[in-house]
Amino acid sequence: MAYDFILVEKEDGVAILTLNRPEKLNAMNRQLNLELQDAVRAMNADAEVGCIVITGAGEKAFSAGGDIHEQRERDQETDQEARREQDERRSRGTYEISASLKPVIGMMNGLAYGGAAVLSSSLDIRIGCERSSFRFLAAAYGRINSTWTLPNQVGWPIAKELLFTGRVVDAEEAHRIGLLNHLVPAAELRDKTMEIGRAIAKNRRESVMGIKELLLLHQGCNLEQQWANERDFTTHRVQGYNAEQAFPEFIARKGREVRPGRQTTGETALFMNGIYSVVLEKALEAQSKAPDETFYLQPWSGTAIAMLRDNIPSPEAPVTLYASVTGSMSVVSYSAEIVGWEDKTTMNESRRQEINAALQRHDPPEDDELYDNSGTPGQPSLNLLHIRNLVKFDPPFSVAQLTKVSDGYPLATNRTRGGGWSYVHKLV
Repeated sequence: MAYDFILVEKEDGVAILTLNRPEKLNAMNRQLNLELQDAVRAMNADAEVGCIVITGAGEKAFSAGGDIHEQRERDQETDQEARREQDERRSRGTYEISASLKPVIGMMNGLAYGGAAVLSSSLDIRIGCERSSFRFLAAAYGRINSTWTLPNQVGWPIAKELLFTGRVVDAEEAHRIGLLNHLVPAAELRDKTMEIGRAIAKNRRESVMGIKELLLLHQGCNLEQQWANERDFTTHRVQGYNAEQAFPEFIARKGREVRPGRQTTGETALFMNGIYSVVLEKALEAQSKAPDETFYLQPWSGTAIAMLRDNIPSPEAPVTLYASVTGSMSVVSYSAEIVGWEDKTTMNESRRQEINAALQRHDPPEDDELYDNSGTPGQPSLNLLHIRNLVKFDPPFSVAQLTKVSDGYPLATNRTRGGGWSYVHKLV
């Protein structure tokens, strides 16, 4: 698509989008905003592009911000509701650029004031020169913006000062507080930007985009939820390269013959570490009296078991469960078939009563009703497993007979925590 106010270049997997109104200091009128949003969407869909750069034409300005002349004309010609809708679309466009699937670098060739400061602070990386400067001017204009962008770059105390005062931030200060990742002479600005852009573009696209998606997802999550998000993503969305794919240059230089690996069943199972043995013994006793019934197991964790949540097992497609018990976490003592999974935090009252009735009928100690749960990670208990065909191993076998799906190495007591779980294969 041809644009009036955006120039598009592509070089070595990097797309360079230039705001092209130098006679107006690249002020962002409505058309320029729409064109920039469209160009970013197009580059995200372009398989040749791995990284996007946004910069301004000329030497004075990345962009002076919104086009005040256009805003005055709009205020005269449109009603308040129409202006609100236009402002919403413009603001949403800045968010969509920030949330671009591919990394976006700001090549800060000059000043970035007002709306341009909002845009630049929403980007993934900023590279500047001695001409770079920023002003977050909303409060001075009786408006509010940048509260969702600037604190993520410079932290709350500095963000508050810059947003409250609207003062100029010169290039050296911007670099010192983290608003610029790199500060180089103007003559080297494009070279430095392209150096970083090429380094990003040459990497595996799915990995780079996955990292960005997870970083955005992690904002506001506690550490355990961040870890769980990453494990879920790398198990179900973008699986890591194996050694041959990940290190071809090293293997070409220093490769050696690979010993045949140990054979596994190939079936992905779930290992749960440290279940109370008294609960499983009661379940075995109840199963002996009602072998065709389904029983319920409530692991103590407030995070969903992604393997079960994303592909809910059924009697026709069960998932094997291996379990160690408290006091004997170095061995696998039980196995069962998982034939269902539920999130107790979304369960309605009638379903809770139904499950409670089943639990009380078999009366396993300390497990005679659904645990209360607020959904807070780390609090018991979100997952409800439906199990059948519970078996006790006599003798139990070592957890080293299970290998982690994530790396192919055997389990050990120091590779899974009490109350935790792992996705595993069983060695033949």
